[in-house]
Amino acid sequence: MSALVLVMLLRKYPLGEIVGNMRAGNPYGIFPIAFAFSVLQILLIALWESLVYRSLVREVRWRDLARVKAGCAVLQAVAYAANMGAYGAWIARATGIGVRNAVALIVYFNFSDLVGGSIVLTASVWIGHADVHPFLRYAPPIVAVVVFLALTLPRRVPLDPRAEASVFRVFLSVPRLPGALQMLGRTLNAMTVGLATWAAARSFGLIVPLPVMIVYIPVVMVVGALPINIAGFGPVQGAWLLFSPWAPGPKILAFQVLWQVSLMVSQVLRGLPFVRSVMAEVAEGRLQSQVVLGAVSAPPSDD
Repeated sequence: MSALVLVMLLRKYPLGEIVGNMRAGNPYGIFPIAFAFSVLQILLIALWESLVYRSLVREVRWRDLARVKAGCAVLQAVAYAANMGAYGAWIARATGIGVRNAVALIVYFNFSDLVGGSIVLTASVWIGHADVHPFLRYAPPIVAVVVFLALTLPRRVPLDPRAEASVFRVFLSVPRLPGALQMLGRTLNAMTVGLATWAAARSFGLIVPLPVMIVYIPVVMVVGALPINIAGFGPVQGAWLLFSPWAPGPKILAFQVLWQVSLMVSQVLRGLPFVRSVMAEVAEGRLQSQVVLGAVSAPPSDD
């Protein structure tokens, strides 16, 4: 699939044109924005997730989450699945809550991202007056409200951290206030994605209206996360051509490649110092004695 899409794109937009647009733009202005964005994003994500973890795992600190997520994200340069697997392994092993509970929390955070992203999309369309398909005008606010209420309205049920539970059972153990705050806080994360991409694009010489960038970047990210791209190349390049009404195709693809490479390098530089300590904590299960999931203290060990 990736090879087919790339062949079709290169037939329409010759490689020479894309490379020429890379040289004609300002590639050196992209990397500083990519690196600053990658650092800010990991700090914000760790902040919102710490609101949940501190109500479930007593001694998990914000700086630990930032360090671990940065270290695990280095693997994203290799594969998306490996990155999520490494982070899930740290949650399960280092905190001691188990694999199933760890998976449930990752799913919970993914739904939280959906709420934050949908709120930003709604604001971009209705306040920024972005000219988009009617589906993107009405679907995001509906999704935001439905998912937010589904995660916060049901009665809270404490959960023994030693008991492997279902996904929905773990959802119900997250206290309402931290859960709601971190979901709303993720709107800032979603906004920084669009802002950073827009700023980098303008630095390169690609002029796309900010509301349009914020609306379409999540669509590009969804396509990029699908397992039909290899090393970040494939249908994701086709998704970037959503911006073709505002800029020529070769120039869009030139920026996309430079932006993607800049983000990958930034993620590696950001997280490389922490990889060794993260892997050691996974092996040792260092935080297992500190678990208090769902406000239920872990029973004493028989040792």
